[in-house]
Amino acid sequence: MVRDLRTANDLLKTELLESKSAVIKIQSEQLKCNTEQFRSLQTSVQSTVQNTMQSEMKSYSSVLAEKSPPAIISPEALKKVVQAVVEEEDRSKNIMLFGLEEDKNENLSEKVGEVIVSVGEKPSFVASRLGKKAGSKARPVKVTLTGNGLVNQILYKSKRLRTIDTLKSVFMSPDMSPDERARHKQLVMDLKSKISDQPDKRHFIRQGHIVTVDKT
Repeated sequence: MVRDLRTANDLLKTELLESKSAVIKIQSEQLKCNTEQFRSLQTSVQSTVQNTMQSEMKSYSSVLAEKSPPAIISPEALKKVVQAVVEEEDRSKNIMLFGLEEDKNENLSEKVGEVIVSVGEKPSFVASRLGKKAGSKARPVKVTLTGNGLVNQILYKSKRLRTIDTLKSVFMSPDMSPDERARHKQLVMDLKSKISDQPDKRHFIRQGHIVTVDKT
């Protein structure tokens, strides 16, 4: 009798375990099914969003292409443009002095300071001669100031140098690029021709052009 009860109990335990296993299996399959459905839904949403974005981008790109075709700039060209901008910015802070007497053991900063003070300014600056010494001709002087506003102010007042006997041979100009120097050189040649052809007129260069007026 006892043996039969034990056998029946063991059978019930076995059936209970099998039932639990079946439930767990069913739950696992359901979870797997839900996960796959979620993944499928996620993939579908991502695909739809991606396709929509690509479509919108293509439409926007086509509009841009119709209105203004994109310009392709090579890295080399871009580098040259940036370099030119930087050089121009540096030059805008410089003044060139020509005709300033050069001595062997000169105090250049003192000389340049006297010239700038004579036009009514007293700024901080750094001055240096350009090129190698050749014969008795004075080399030009590059004067670097703290800003281009000060440069324009000094250049505007530089006409005062003509009224000072010791500085009549000294003149100032902006620090120009090679192309600008070539254009200015041609302007000077044209100015000399104008002066020769029309001595009864007054000729001068203003803002990159030759201006002719009546003498008063």
